[in-house]
Amino acid sequence: MLKKNKIINRVYIMFVTLNFLYSHGNTNHNGGGSIDATLQIESYFNPCLDDYDGILNINDLDSDGDGISDSIEGAIDSDGNGSMAFLNNPNCITVDSNYYESSFSLVGMNTSIIDGDYVRLTTDENFQNGSVWNNNRISLNENFVLDGEIYLGNKNNGADGIAFVFQPNSTDLGEPGGGLGYLINQNNDPNTGISPSVAIEFDTYYNRQMDPSADDHIDININGQRTNSLVIPAISMSDLEDGLWHSIEIGWEADTSTLGLKFDGEVIFSTSYNAIDQVFGGNPYVYWGFTAATGGARNEQRIKFSRICSTDELTSTISATATTICEGDTASLSATEDDATYLWSNGATTQGVVVSPTATTSYTVRVTKNGISSTSSIVIEVLDSEITATATSVFENATVTLSSSVTGATYLWSTGATSSSISITPTETTSYTIQVTKNGVTCSSSIEVVVLTSTISATATTICEGDTASLSATEDDATYLWSNGATTQGVVVSPTATTSYTVRVTKNGISSTSSIVIEVLDSEITATATSVFENATVTLSSSVTGATYLWSTGATSSSISITPTETTSYTIQVTKNGVTCSNSIEIEVIQGNGLNFETPVCANQTVTLTTDITSATYLWSTGATSSSIEVKPSETTTYTVQISKNGATCDQHFVVEVYKDYDFILSEISNPLNENGVTANFKVSLSQAPAEKVYIQLTNQNPEHIFIAAEELLIEFDPLSWSVSAVVNLYPVDDDLTEEETQEFHIGIEVASNSDIAYLCTVSQTLTGQILDDDANEAGIEISIVDPLTGENGNEGSLKVVLTSQPNAPVQLNFSSSNTAEGEVSNDVITFISSNWDIPQTIIIKGIDDAPPFPDGPIDYFILLDSINTDDDNYAGIDPSSLSQHQMTNQDNDAPGIFLSVKDDNYRTSEDGTDVVVYFELLSSISAGASVTIPLSLSTVEDEIQLLETSLTILQENWDKPERNQITLTGLDDFILDGTQEVILITGDPVSEEPPYDQLGASGVVDVVFYNEDNEVPGLEIGTPEALSENMNSTLVPIRLTQLPNAEVTLTLFLSDYSEVAIGSTALIFTPENWDVYQEIELFGVDDPIIDGDINSSLIVQISDATLDKDYKLLKDVSVLLLTLDNEDFDNDLILDIDDNCAIISNPDQLDTDQDGVGDLCDEDRDNDGILNSVEQEIDLDGDGLTNDIDLDSDGDGCLDSIEAGIISVSEAENLIVDENGLVLDSKAYQTPLDLDENGVSDYLEYQAGPSTEVFLPETVDFTSGTTFTIGLTNYTSTAVSYQWQISTDGGVSFENVANSTNFSGVNSDQLTLNNASSSDNKTQFRVEITSLFICSDPITSSVAVLSLNELIIPNAISPNGDGINDNLEIIGLEKFGSHTLEIYNRLGLKLYEINSYQNDWNGYYNGSPLPNGTYFYILYMDGDIKKGFIYLNRN
Repeated sequence: MLKKNKIINRVYIMFVTLNFLYSHGNTNHNGGGSIDATLQIESYFNPCLDDYDGILNINDLDSDGDGISDSIEGAIDSDGNGSMAFLNNPNCITVDSNYYESSFSLVGMNTSIIDGDYVRLTTDENFQNGSVWNNNRISLNENFVLDGEIYLGNKNNGADGIAFVFQPNSTDLGEPGGGLGYLINQNNDPNTGISPSVAIEFDTYYNRQMDPSADDHIDININGQRTNSLVIPAISMSDLEDGLWHSIEIGWEADTSTLGLKFDGEVIFSTSYNAIDQVFGGNPYVYWGFTAATGGARNEQRIKFSRICSTDELTSTISATATTICEGDTASLSATEDDATYLWSNGATTQGVVVSPTATTSYTVRVTKNGISSTSSIVIEVLDSEITATATSVFENATVTLSSSVTGATYLWSTGATSSSISITPTETTSYTIQVTKNGVTCSSSIEVVVLTSTISATATTICEGDTASLSATEDDATYLWSNGATTQGVVVSPTATTSYTVRVTKNGISSTSSIVIEVLDSEITATATSVFENATVTLSSSVTGATYLWSTGATSSSISITPTETTSYTIQVTKNGVTCSNSIEIEVIQGNGLNFETPVCANQTVTLTTDITSATYLWSTGATSSSIEVKPSETTTYTVQISKNGATCDQHFVVEVYKDYDFILSEISNPLNENGVTANFKVSLSQAPAEKVYIQLTNQNPEHIFIAAEELLIEFDPLSWSVSAVVNLYPVDDDLTEEETQEFHIGIEVASNSDIAYLCTVSQTLTGQILDDDANEAGIEISIVDPLTGENGNEGSLKVVLTSQPNAPVQLNFSSSNTAEGEVSNDVITFISSNWDIPQTIIIKGIDDAPPFPDGPIDYFILLDSINTDDDNYAGIDPSSLSQHQMTNQDNDAPGIFLSVKDDNYRTSEDGTDVVVYFELLSSISAGASVTIPLSLSTVEDEIQLLETSLTILQENWDKPERNQITLTGLDDFILDGTQEVILITGDPVSEEPPYDQLGASGVVDVVFYNEDNEVPGLEIGTPEALSENMNSTLVPIRLTQLPNAEVTLTLFLSDYSEVAIGSTALIFTPENWDVYQEIELFGVDDPIIDGDINSSLIVQISDATLDKDYKLLKDVSVLLLTLDNEDFDNDLILDIDDNCAIISNPDQLDTDQDGVGDLCDEDRDNDGILNSVEQEIDLDGDGLTNDIDLDSDGDGCLDSIEAGIISVSEAENLIVDENGLVLDSKAYQTPLDLDENGVSDYLEYQAGPSTEVFLPETVDFTSGTTFTIGLTNYTSTAVSYQWQISTDGGVSFENVANSTNFSGVNSDQLTLNNASSSDNKTQFRVEITSLFICSDPITSSVAVLSLNELIIPNAISPNGDGINDNLEIIGLEKFGSHTLEIYNRLGLKLYEINSYQNDWNGYYNGSPLPNGTYFYILYMDGDIKKGFIYLNRN
């Protein structure tokens, strides 16, 4: 930007045409028109102009004030400056090339000074703008004249024109296109245009409606507005774009505010307009200049100046060394305008003054230069930092307010406060300072506050009753007045109760009152009673706020509850503020057990209420006055007895609880039982819900008739499932007694004593039922032959006798022989009773010898049942003659003869292959060499008994040795069910050399009957039925025989409980052809309308009387267990109990969180974690939306509750087994959960995420040899972990655990301390292993920290020459060491420098003077270590 070299202060002459008249129409100055101008003094004299001598030019003989008469100067423009000589003034400037360069600012893309002659505002290009501005503002309070030329281009209808502008804003203004570089743009953007401003427009382009004239024209515009902004109507001009320079003269007369223009020597206008006030708001100082622009049309546009007459703005500001000072300081003031005259408000006339005001003061200077004066002012603010105080002498603990009030200042008190005022409570005399800062100036002030002490000291503030305390006012040399009237500095007091003492202390005219409370510890014991009955509770109390207590019982609370059993003295020690006071009390105990009773009771049951306290008076609520009463409450009743003795009264209350309407309900027995296997059942239920479990005890009073399973003799009802009936199954006992057709049985039913107390009053009941006797009309006597052979030699045979059913009276049987000459019954009378009816008894038959002897061979005879003597009708009705006679054979003992015997009297073989042995012997010897051969054969040759021999030969030498003459019969298996088969051993006609034996014949040898027992056992194979339900489903039961029958077998089928099961068919027939083919019986579940639970019953399979196979006919009835599931909806949740996972509590959602088959509402452990729901509770600890009782990880730490609680190990977590109640079957389940860190919170409720997987130590730990330091974790803290520090001395290849020692401590904490580390520890590595106390976390290892030995670098030279390099002795690394001392000596040993905690700031000076170049010696002491060396100092 170009600036002018010299300020033009005044201009005296200005051209302006006087009385310029113009028409309001368009005027063409080249073509004539109506211009009426009166020009005096050759049109240049303006009588309004003035040379500041107070005389208008018209009357002034020296118009320009140059001391030369106008008449002498004349109207001659002798200097060629465009003004007549009499208007010339030495302050007018003739413009040359240098002036262009120094005085103007150019704005625009192509604006430039051409050859030092003119300014080119725009080039001949579109959309250009340019402006030129005088660098200094001028004053419109002074006249202004501008002579010059203007060039508006050579293109007609070019654009846009040039504007001369006054504006106060800047020298950097100008607008592009369409508005002469001055106007607001065509969009009326308020951010465009130059405003405020006054402009003379030389407009060469018609912008349609925005221009006042379509011709080239001249006008005066204000504020750059396009419309309604003209001071005068536009004056049309002939083509201004004629490629010629046109002269212009612009003038401003200050006194009349007249603006005029002369174009090519012709006055265009002269008009008065108060621009200062109306445009510039009273501001007279403006920049002047020219603007130009091109838009869509273009022209090169230029301006040149020849003469400028103006007065620049006079600046008369005041500079000051400070505008804010402290009181007593000075400020230097100076007027900024040089070479002027000055008049200060303090009378000084110099350009500058020095002032030192005591208060804030305004200073004014009037500056006069070139006849122009300007006045400026400045305020010098004196900061009043004085502190005001509400008091300067106070007693201790009084509050004082200190203040300093300076507007806009900041404050810093010696207390650190930054407010304008502070409240202080000094405890001793204290000086306070404030620093008040404003405008960068800080002033200080201080004040002292004297503190008087008025407190009371006491030898004790807490005493026991009867003790004393000495009180003393702490302020000496004052007057005193105590609340007890004393006027001494100290008093001794002995209050009987807590008392406040006050003293008023007066000193230095001020008084203060202090108080002190002497607390008397009231250790008196209060008791709720001092005489009580035995077992009564007494509360002893002592109430002293803030005290501690110690009772003789060891208790430490303020009150205790005691139940003394005998008269006892109790002592308390009350301690407060270090003082202990004691007191005692005795509690008398009246011996006695108080009220005795039993509860609960049943309605109307007699209850005796008794107190055994004797020698007392009694008053019962019933009105009785004895020590005991009997009551029979029908409902729950409260009885009270008031016992009085020795002044003590005891009211005892007893609620006799009466239970009623609690009963058990029995159903009828489902059906009569039958000894052939028909079972029955009945149901037991409760009348209402119990609070505890109820046990119903059953007593089977007729075990000989029925059987009840042991587990069903005690029925348990649970409070949750009480309404489900219990089913008791009754099974018949087949007693084989012949009895009445129907027998009664009885079952006693009562509530067990360990049941819910409400049911203990229930009356016992007896249930009676009937059982059909399958033994009726089945009385019989079974007689079987054991040994059919007797002998005339006295050999005995035998029979076995047994009854077929139990008699109800003794049965006597009388036997006899059909031929007493051959055999007789030894025990002919036997008796059976009910206890031995089924135990066989033996009938012994003895063979009878012939008399006289006669060889008659084997003789058959029979044993007969003669009579039956009994009161048992069934047995009495048996006809003895209807029973089979049993044949015996009596063998002859007369020679010749052959005698047979059977080993062990065993006549039975079996299909399992057992055998019998038969012995033969002769009754007399035969001749030597002779023998007797007996032919042998069996009565049947079928596969029953095997006989290998067809004859037996008895030799002479073995005639009487039966063991040498034997045969063996062996049973054979025929693999068919044929029962026991009878086989006869047939002896043929003996053959012998001895005639007597050869003549015996076949009848002379006995034939013997043997029996082969069948090993094929008849039986039934019955399939297991599926469970039935009251939904009336069905199941098929397959049945077949186990052995081939000999004849048709018919089965009869019936049920034990037709209320639960229905049967499709009741009979099955098996034949030898289909015996092994399954036949199916279909069973159906039967629905009933009651909730009776799941019921067991039986399918009875019985051999029908129509069965023809004798073996199958002997089979007992077979009972098949059936189960019918109840289909009732007990809990009314619309889910049948059979399908309901929680049948006793409504749960239509069937929620089963742990999927164990037990619904959550019935599941005592809903998440199968081994912790009961009642322990976990329904709270959501970890906020995951799952309450703890269904959350396997309640604390959300990733470790299962069952593991954290110590119930299972991690490996067992997926192998839990639960019971039908949803409880985990594990011995560790449902025990107290673990609390490994013993913080009172179970581990499964503590978030223990384990140590962070990334735990960091600092990478490097700097240390100094011989020091103690710590290494600690930087990002981890936990109270539930253990630590183990480890060390590596091989560069981290291996680590070992560190143990606590003289070198290390804290090896098991998060901070490892190294003691007295040495240089050998450099590069040692450390890390820490962190192990969680909790189960699920694995140990982790931290990052590695490496020790780094601190090292010093001490330079050996410094060059303190001020170049910023090595100016100081800088010891690198010294800041890492602890305390140290640096000493520096010269070569002669003189100590030049010594300092503790050196700060690297020694620069080679000694006592403020620089030391010479040379070598110096240093000693550095560091924690027992010493370093020495030389330093070379060179200042060059």
